[in-house]
Amino acid sequence: MKYFTEANQINLLHYTEDFSDMSWTKEYVIVKDNKAISPKKRPSADLIDLTNKADSRIYQMVPTLSEGSYAFTVYLKAFEGESGLFPITAFCKGKNGKYVNALVDINSENWTRATIKVSQDSVGDILVYPGNLRVKDYTLTKAYVWGGQLEKLNTILDTPKPYVGNDIIE
Repeated sequence: MKYFTEANQINLLHYTEDFSDMSWTKEYVIVKDNKAISPKKRPSADLIDLTNKADSRIYQMVPTLSEGSYAFTVYLKAFEGESGLFPITAFCKGKNGKYVNALVDINSENWTRATIKVSQDSVGDILVYPGNLRVKDYTLTKAYVWGGQLEKLNTILDTPKPYVGNDIIE
Protein backbone atom coordinates (compact mmCIF):
# COMPACT_ATOMS: atom_id res chain seq x y z
CA MET A 1 0.00 0.00 0.00
CA LYS A 2 1.48 3.36 -1.02
CA TYR A 3 0.14 6.79 -0.10
CA PHE A 4 0.30 9.63 -2.59
CA THR A 5 0.16 13.41 -2.29
CA GLU A 6 -1.15 15.76 -4.93
CA ALA A 7 2.26 15.72 -6.60
CA ASN A 8 2.24 11.88 -6.76
CA GLN A 9 4.93 11.68 -4.13
CA ILE A 10 5.65 8.14 -2.97
CA ASN A 11 7.08 7.17 0.39
CA LEU A 12 9.29 4.18 -0.40
CA LEU A 13 9.47 2.99 3.23
CA HIS A 14 7.02 0.63 4.94
CA TYR A 15 5.49 1.00 8.40
CA THR A 16 6.64 4.59 8.60
CA GLU A 17 5.05 5.21 11.99
CA ASP A 18 5.71 1.77 13.50
CA PHE A 19 9.41 1.18 14.08
CA SER A 20 8.60 -1.99 16.04
CA ASP A 21 7.36 -3.65 12.83
CA MET A 22 9.51 -6.42 11.37
CA SER A 23 10.15 -4.33 8.23
CA TRP A 24 12.65 -2.43 10.43
CA THR A 25 15.77 -4.50 11.18
CA LYS A 26 16.86 -4.03 14.78
CA GLU A 27 20.41 -4.80 15.93
CA TYR A 28 20.71 -4.47 19.73
CA VAL A 29 17.85 -1.95 19.75
CA ILE A 30 14.80 -1.76 22.00
CA VAL A 31 11.71 -0.22 20.40
CA LYS A 32 8.79 0.80 22.58
CA ASP A 33 5.69 1.32 20.47
CA ASN A 34 3.41 4.38 20.75
CA LYS A 35 5.21 6.06 23.66
CA ALA A 36 4.79 9.73 22.72
CA ILE A 37 2.43 12.10 20.94
CA SER A 38 3.50 12.45 17.30
CA PRO A 39 3.72 15.71 15.31
CA LYS A 40 0.21 14.82 14.06
CA LYS A 41 -1.06 14.87 17.67
CA ARG A 42 -1.63 11.10 17.89
CA PRO A 43 0.01 8.70 20.38
CA SER A 44 1.95 6.98 17.60
CA ALA A 45 5.61 7.99 18.12
CA ASP A 46 7.96 5.19 19.15
CA LEU A 47 10.91 5.29 21.54
CA ILE A 48 14.09 3.75 20.19
CA ASP A 49 16.77 2.87 22.70
CA LEU A 50 20.25 2.19 21.31
CA THR A 51 22.01 1.75 24.68
CA ASN A 52 22.48 -2.04 24.53
CA LYS A 53 25.71 -2.11 22.51
CA ALA A 54 28.21 0.30 20.93
CA ASP A 55 27.09 -0.58 17.40
CA SER A 56 23.31 -0.63 17.98
CA ARG A 57 21.24 0.40 14.98
CA ILE A 58 17.81 0.18 13.38
CA TYR A 59 17.29 0.28 9.63
CA GLN A 60 15.10 -0.52 6.65
CA MET A 61 16.37 -1.55 3.22
CA VAL A 62 14.57 -0.50 0.05
CA PRO A 63 15.73 -2.80 -2.76
CA THR A 64 16.61 -2.07 -6.36
CA LEU A 65 16.12 1.68 -6.63
CA SER A 66 17.03 3.51 -9.81
CA GLU A 67 19.89 5.93 -10.25
CA GLY A 68 19.13 9.41 -8.95
CA SER A 69 18.74 11.60 -5.88
CA TYR A 70 16.81 10.59 -2.77
CA ALA A 71 15.91 12.16 0.58
CA PHE A 72 15.54 10.26 3.85
CA THR A 73 13.59 12.18 6.48
CA VAL A 74 12.46 11.24 9.96
CA TYR A 75 10.98 13.17 12.88
CA LEU A 76 13.06 13.00 16.08
CA LYS A 77 12.54 14.23 19.61
CA ALA A 78 14.80 13.69 22.63
CA PHE A 79 13.75 11.58 25.62
CA GLU A 80 12.22 13.58 28.50
CA GLY A 81 14.58 16.22 29.91
CA GLU A 82 17.38 15.50 27.45
CA SER A 83 18.94 17.30 24.50
CA GLY A 84 21.91 16.54 22.28
CA LEU A 85 23.08 14.88 19.09
CA PHE A 86 21.31 11.77 17.77
CA PRO A 87 22.93 9.69 14.96
CA ILE A 88 21.15 8.79 11.70
CA THR A 89 22.42 7.40 8.38
CA ALA A 90 21.50 6.68 4.78
CA PHE A 91 23.50 4.23 2.65
CA CYS A 92 23.37 3.85 -1.14
CA LYS A 93 24.53 0.43 -2.30
CA GLY A 94 25.09 1.47 -5.92
CA LYS A 95 28.40 0.62 -7.63
CA ASN A 96 30.23 3.22 -5.51
CA GLY A 97 28.32 2.62 -2.27
CA LYS A 98 28.36 5.56 0.12
CA TYR A 99 27.29 6.15 3.71
CA VAL A 100 25.95 9.60 4.61
CA ASN A 101 25.81 10.20 8.36
CA ALA A 102 24.25 13.03 10.34
CA LEU A 103 24.20 14.07 13.96
CA VAL A 104 20.82 15.67 14.53
CA ASP A 105 20.56 18.28 17.30
CA ILE A 106 17.32 17.45 19.16
CA ASN A 107 15.63 18.34 22.44
CA SER A 108 12.68 17.02 24.44
CA GLU A 109 10.47 20.05 23.76
CA ASN A 110 10.13 20.04 19.96
CA TRP A 111 10.02 17.63 17.04
CA THR A 112 12.84 18.00 14.50
CA ARG A 113 12.50 16.73 10.93
CA ALA A 114 15.95 15.37 10.14
CA THR A 115 16.97 15.07 6.49
CA ILE A 116 19.75 13.23 4.68
CA LYS A 117 20.06 13.50 0.90
CA VAL A 118 21.90 10.86 -1.11
CA SER A 119 22.80 10.28 -4.76
CA GLN A 120 22.49 6.76 -6.13
CA ASP A 121 25.05 6.28 -8.94
CA SER A 122 23.49 3.09 -10.33
CA VAL A 123 20.58 0.75 -9.66
CA GLY A 124 20.90 -0.57 -6.11
CA ASP A 125 19.50 -0.79 -2.63
CA ILE A 126 19.22 2.13 -0.22
CA LEU A 127 19.29 1.57 3.54
CA VAL A 128 18.01 4.20 5.97
CA TYR A 129 18.90 4.24 9.66
CA PRO A 130 16.73 6.36 11.99
CA GLY A 131 19.22 5.41 14.72
CA ASN A 132 22.85 4.27 14.23
CA LEU A 133 25.49 4.22 16.96
CA ARG A 134 28.20 3.44 14.38
CA VAL A 135 28.17 7.20 13.72
CA LYS A 136 30.80 8.88 15.89
CA ASP A 137 30.37 11.79 18.33
CA TYR A 138 26.69 11.22 19.25
CA THR A 139 25.56 12.37 22.69
CA LEU A 140 22.12 10.70 22.84
CA THR A 141 21.25 7.01 22.61
CA LYS A 142 17.46 7.31 23.03
CA ALA A 143 14.95 9.26 20.96
CA TYR A 144 11.32 9.32 19.98
CA VAL A 145 10.92 8.64 16.26
CA TRP A 146 8.02 9.10 13.89
CA GLY A 147 7.29 9.55 10.22
CA GLY A 148 10.16 7.92 8.38
CA GLN A 149 10.21 8.76 4.68
CA LEU A 150 12.38 7.94 1.68
CA GLU A 151 11.46 9.75 -1.51
CA LYS A 152 12.99 10.22 -4.93
CA LEU A 153 13.94 13.81 -5.77
CA ASN A 154 14.22 15.42 -9.20
CA THR A 155 17.63 16.83 -8.19
CA ILE A 156 19.76 16.69 -5.05
CA LEU A 157 18.89 20.39 -4.50
CA ASP A 158 15.14 19.70 -4.14
CA THR A 159 13.46 20.12 -0.78
CA PRO A 160 11.80 16.95 0.59
CA LYS A 161 8.02 17.00 0.37
CA PRO A 162 5.76 16.96 3.46
CA TYR A 163 5.54 13.60 5.22
CA VAL A 164 3.27 10.97 3.67
CA GLY A 165 2.53 7.85 5.72
CA ASN A 166 2.87 4.34 4.37
CA ASP A 167 1.38 1.14 5.86
CA ILE A 168 0.00 3.04 8.84
CA ILE A 169 -2.72 1.74 11.10
CA GLU A 170 -5.07 4.33 12.55
